[in-house]
Amino acid sequence: MSLITDALRKVQQRPMPEPAKKKDAPQPAKPWAGLLLPGLASAGFLWWWLHQPPSPPRSVPPPSPFAAHSSTTALPQPILTLVPAVPAAPQLAWKINGILVGQGKPTAIVNGQVVEEGDEIAGAKVVRVDPDQVEILQDGETIRLSMERPKR
Repeated sequence: MSLITDALRKVQQRPMPEPAKKKDAPQPAKPWAGLLLPGLASAGFLWWWLHQPPSPPRSVPPPSPFAAHSSTTALPQPILTLVPAVPAAPQLAWKINGILVGQGKPTAIVNGQVVEEGDEIAGAKVVRVDPDQVEILQDGETIRLSMERPKR
């Protein structure tokens, strides 16, 4: 124990070393040093951009077959004029959603609209409502719409 005690006394008797003095603080960087890297990058980009090979000329698309023949270039005609405005088969535009027969006047649901005999729907007149079909008069033509049976 005496060895430890003697070592502790020697340490306590020693004078404490003073903290190390700071060396001179580093000099602040030159103000232009922060601009060096961005300046070099900008100069490199500018050199690259100026030395790019010229891009090939864009090709002009061939004239449309629908364009009018004249000395000046005409715009193509709209494609919508080529599409018929009315469906080819008018009966395909009709769909029976349901038929109600039994109490009161026979009623049908055609294209999502409830109609009875004598009503008009989309310019056509409902002539007759049967339990399994509906007759419609459209442009002087009688169209019979049959109820689709669910498949089992």
